[in-house]
Amino acid sequence: MHNIRRFLYAIVSVAMIALSTPLQAKAELINIQFVTEDSGPPAYTGQTIAGIPGSTPSSVWNQAVGFNGQIKPLQNSFGTDIKDSSVTFLGETSTVFYDNSNFVGSPYENLMTGYISTNKGASMTFTGLNANAKYDLYVYTQGNTEGQQLQVGINGVTQKYTSTSNLNLNTFQEGTNYLKVQVLTNGSGGFTLNYVPKNIAGLNEGIINGLSLSSSAPEPSTVVLVGIGGLLLAFRLRRSPLLI
Repeated sequence: MHNIRRFLYAIVSVAMIALSTPLQAKAELINIQFVTEDSGPPAYTGQTIAGIPGSTPSSVWNQAVGFNGQIKPLQNSFGTDIKDSSVTFLGETSTVFYDNSNFVGSPYENLMTGYISTNKGASMTFTGLNANAKYDLYVYTQGNTEGQQLQVGINGVTQKYTSTSNLNLNTFQEGTNYLKVQVLTNGSGGFTLNYVPKNIAGLNEGIINGLSLSSSAPEPSTVVLVGIGGLLLAFRLRRSPLLI
């Protein structure tokens, strides 16, 4: 009986440790590509930059024109609608198909040859995401032959801007043709991306080719389930006649 009690205490201890283990996370990815209404570029389907969780060669991208007042419902990278989730575009913008990008001929050609631009500053407001959740936001910004630089902010607070543009690049380099910004959504699952040209040498156009928004949504851990099983076993042993 003494050994059984020791075994019981061990099972309960393991279960408590398991239940205190942080939940594993399942990545969700939302991608946006900017296109014109009539001239392209073709829809992009494929990888994000390297290292973003959930990115695959068949990742789906939302196509958006981004005109003032447009509300675009969102899908995740598997092509599944995200309930009540959308992005609203505000500000004076235009979308351009620019076929002289150095990414022409690369797997990212369709993504990096279309862009949305603003001269005075604009914003994109996301809603319906996970509430009070952390996201990594990737902003693709190749620019064009004039070498514009981009400054971005979250909820009106400036976060980052690109360095001097290097238009000879046909690979991704953080700080030059893409930016990574951490985002915390509000209690309603929303945030606003502000973007504006960083006016260097009179070049006053802020350009975004696309966006990737990566999050982690908790799901039950296998370890936690094992812990629950241990508790059930402990309860069963406690009721066993062997302990009488």
